[in-house]
Amino acid sequence: MESTPAYEDTLSRQTSLTQSLETAQTTLNALFAKQGRSSQFSTQEERDEHLEGLIRRNEETLTLRRNREEGLRREGEEARKELEGVGERRRELRKEMERRKEGLGELREEMKGLEEEKNEKSEQRKELWRGETKLSVQAGHANDALKQAERTISSTMDRVSHTSSCPAISDNWLNALRGSHRIRRMD
Repeated sequence: MESTPAYEDTLSRQTSLTQSLETAQTTLNALFAKQGRSSQFSTQEERDEHLEGLIRRNEETLTLRRNREEGLRREGEEARKELEGVGERRRELRKEMERRKEGLGELREEMKGLEEEKNEKSEQRKELWRGETKLSVQAGHANDALKQAERTISSTMDRVSHTSSCPAISDNWLNALRGSHRIRRMD
């Protein structure tokens, strides 16, 4: 893109110099015409040498102009190619940006799904904690009830053992007591 202004500047300078040269040449020719051929040169050889010199200079100028024109044409072509390359790169970058936007959208959707899954798992964990707490409370109540039952059995057995000496009742009482101790050890 930077070559385009340089190309236009060079083309503008070439046009300006060409016009200046043509104006100077026209002025010079007009002056020579006024002066007359005879007064300008003293001999025909001088005139021929002068004309050959003018022709050589004009040919050199023409060659220089053609070379400059060719150089400017090449620069213009390079600038066009560079501009095309920039356009192609811009299209590629836009496609890449679109692909990344799509990928970003997919990642956002995936993150949203993972966030929902995390929230569900968190709720499940809370439910499990509540269940565990409820079971712990129930186990505590059952344990308290067991202790109360043991105390009741113990006090009843003490009264029965004082009032009667029946070995079957004593054995049942011992078995119940052992069972309650086993239940406590399982906790």
